Amino acid sequence: MGKYKRDNVKIIIVKISAIGDVVMSLGVSTYIREKHPQATITWVCGKVVAPIIKATNAADELIIVNESNLLKGNFFKKSIELFKIWKRLFLRKFDLVFIGHTDFRYRLLVFPIWTGEKRIFRKTGRCIPIAERYHGDEYLRLFTDVDNFQMLSTRLPKLEISLPSVLQQKISRKSEFRKPIIVLAPGGAKNILRDDSLRRWSIQNYINLAGKLIACGHQVVLIGGKEDKWLCYKFLNLEVIDLVGQTSLLDLVSLFFASNLFITHDSGPMHLAKLTNV
Repeated sequence: MGKYKRDNVKIIIVKISAIGDVVMSLGVSTYIREKHPQATITWVCGKVVAPIIKATNAADELIIVNESNLLKGNFFKKSIELFKIWKRLFLRKFDLVFIGHTDFRYRLLVFPIWTGEKRIFRKTGRCIPIAERYHGDEYLRLFTDVDNFQMLSTRLPKLEISLPSVLQQKISRKSEFRKPIIVLAPGGAKNILRDDSLRRWSIQNYINLAGKLIACGHQVVLIGGKEDKWLCYKFLNLEVIDLVGQTSLLDLVSLFFASNLFITHDSGPMHLAKLTNV
């Protein structure tokens, strides 16, 4: 980015999923806003993560795709989604395209554009993300092309969102809202392309922990996606507030902002919590 002497550069970011990966890539947008405040950022993203990108002002324009159709649909559904993107991007000019995926097929999404420079993760060479390094820093390294002692650490935006009244009622209905709120996310570690069960802490450990927290006078809240409903019955004997499958991503951010502690493993909610001060 250092070679651009003007501020009004046009940049397109392709980062569709998963939730945690998109959150980690928000640091790229933060960097652009600081170094090129007049830059125009277009972001190609999945519809699941679009509300987070909007809330953090990470892009001036969103091109939202149905990631389920694009990534797991049949040939017809994939083609429809691809042509929708191409229609929005046909012959548009960008100074730089940033693709935060290693799979070469994501490059097809920006096939019809004119661009001066491309920054793309690849499966070989130095463009591949280093497994031991925080991926947020890796996204920034790829974007800035700085890979030495001057390499920057990513800075994620912070969100302060008030807890919706519906969630406040669900929490206060069972106990005094003044109690310390401890949020547990026993599920997750799953996205549209993979289910990584090895990332998840044992469900029995979460059950034991919830029991001890309740005994200490804390209010325990369970969260998760609709696909995590399987774990709810395991907590039936405990006085927990079950919000599994009942919250949007922005609802979760507001809940983290209002809570005292959040306990989970490597999952999308863990990365979302980094947008707050929990």
